[in-house]
Amino acid sequence: MRNFISFYLLIFMCLPFISCKDDTEVVDFEVSEVEFDAKLRDVLSRKGFNFNEKGELICDNQVLGATTLDLSNCELTSISGLKSFTSLIEVNLEYNDFTVFNFGDLPQGIQSVALRGNDGITSYVGLISADGATPLCGSLTNLKLPYFAKWNTDVIPAFYQAMTNKCLVVMSDQDGNYTEYTVNRKVTDQLLRSYLYRNFPSVFVSASEIDVTKRITEGNDLIFLSQTANLEGVEYIFSNPGFRGRVDISGVKSKHYSMSYVKPSAGVSSFSISNIDTPLGMDLSSASSLKVLRVENNSSLQSVVVPSVILNDDVSETSIFDSEILISGCSSLESVSLQSADKGNMIGKLHFENLPALECLDVSAVEAVNTVVLTDVNSGIGSLLLPSELTAFLDGTGRFSSTSQIALCIDHPKASSFRNYCKNVADIIDVSIFLQIDFLLTLFSMFMPVLKYVFCEEHIFFSSFSFF
Repeated sequence: MRNFISFYLLIFMCLPFISCKDDTEVVDFEVSEVEFDAKLRDVLSRKGFNFNEKGELICDNQVLGATTLDLSNCELTSISGLKSFTSLIEVNLEYNDFTVFNFGDLPQGIQSVALRGNDGITSYVGLISADGATPLCGSLTNLKLPYFAKWNTDVIPAFYQAMTNKCLVVMSDQDGNYTEYTVNRKVTDQLLRSYLYRNFPSVFVSASEIDVTKRITEGNDLIFLSQTANLEGVEYIFSNPGFRGRVDISGVKSKHYSMSYVKPSAGVSSFSISNIDTPLGMDLSSASSLKVLRVENNSSLQSVVVPSVILNDDVSETSIFDSEILISGCSSLESVSLQSADKGNMIGKLHFENLPALECLDVSAVEAVNTVVLTDVNSGIGSLLLPSELTAFLDGTGRFSSTSQIALCIDHPKASSFRNYCKNVADIIDVSIFLQIDFLLTLFSMFMPVLKYVFCEEHIFFSSFSFF
């Protein structure tokens, strides 16, 4: 009996120590294997979330229990790693610096995403399947879009239609207020509206509104000189996946014209805009048929990436002059680059003129060219990459020439090596005189518009001179 009592007394005396050991036990939490964007990791660290010395998120109770996150105004450019918050259902990402937003970086159960103020987003990834039929972020019940989403004509409209009655989609207006999203876009200018309605009726749902989910079925070019500064609505035509043909839009040089955002579709073969600003940028990544690019007098454009499809790989059937790059009078332009391709290295004309802010020009992918113009370009340019070796020369018809000739107008001090190379391998034709004549004719046409413009009904259709 005495031993029995002593046993229980021993257990009773040890209970406080056992309890104390349990209270101080350290739990060994798992770490996330998902790689985190460095800036996002810093933001989360400041908010009290823990990372180990390798930069891996420690998935403690704070992480596992987080259902909402406010990551607004954090200068984020990526949310890579955020899927580690497996319980997250709502995230505020307003007023950050995204250019590409990847919904695939969000946890599977996410229900609400706010993106107001991210007007730099030009691409939405992981939201809908490539065929536009299957939502890839089907858990969403609330999606708050930035104003810039107004110009997205593929991903957002497809998701909106696929998630009807399942997800509330709203979009910020210019004043920052959320309004219900719609696939209809107004064309406010009467003359432009009349022209577009007459030539592309398949996408109109009323006399003044375009439905961006409808596909253009007409085979008309878009050639228009506006008499008003309001071009709102025209971008929904050349960005439409059904559009096929040329785009040539001009404004009177003495007036201010603007198209907020430019993204030609795969069916655009020639894209030309003059005297028109594009304050939200120019995206040519979808222009898989582009052969001619002309941009003149655009004061807001800062960067141009020209797709490699503009280069030709065969001149046996068509003239190489079917392809050209002409960029002139863009006072804020800092960078122009031509993407290289596995095949295709020939182009008719490279023309860069009056670009005082240009810091980088890369057209080194070209191996055959007829005309190169480089004049009034920033003399202190940081990087100037012209063709280093020309493997073929072209005659005035754009076909291979038996005699080596190249037309040049180059006055840039950093292009001397290119000029010297051309002197050693080809006969140089000075085309500066043609540029002077073209300038005089342009000046003359300001006083005699009939020389350069042809009137058709209430619109003015553009027709420009070309010398080479």
